[in-house]
Amino acid sequence: MGKDFCSDKCRVAYKRSSRAKSRTFILVMAAVLTFYLFIVFGRL
Repeated sequence: MGKDFCSDKCRVAYKRSSRAKSRTFILVMAAVLTFYLFIVFGRL
């Protein structure tokens, strides 16, 4: 019983952390793309 509860807890924590990581990755990619577009349109 204790082991199952712990694994459930760990699984939820892992899901939460992986979701936060993917959100951070998306934000970084959006920032890079925006920066790239600024450079491209700045040259035009």
